[in-house]
Amino acid sequence: MCHIIALSLHLSSFKRLRASILARTLKKETAELKSYFKEIGLTLEATKNEKTGEPDIMLYLTAPQKRANKEEKETRERAKS
Repeated sequence: MCHIIALSLHLSSFKRLRASILARTLKKETAELKSYFKEIGLTLEATKNEKTGEPDIMLYLTAPQKRANKEEKETRERAKS
């Protein structure tokens, strides 16, 4: 099960995927899959499904970088040089 989840996230275009999509594919509930998500070490972010309005979970292989943090690092690098 962990291999299927990790492989589907790795093959996704932006290295992110909604938990509801995986739950439908694997014919399980999202709550049942949470232990697998934690075992793999995925980053979880609570979101809302735009189509149905129901709560959902966005899964990331790595933690998403905030735009402000990225800009902050760039300005620090410029200041050092």
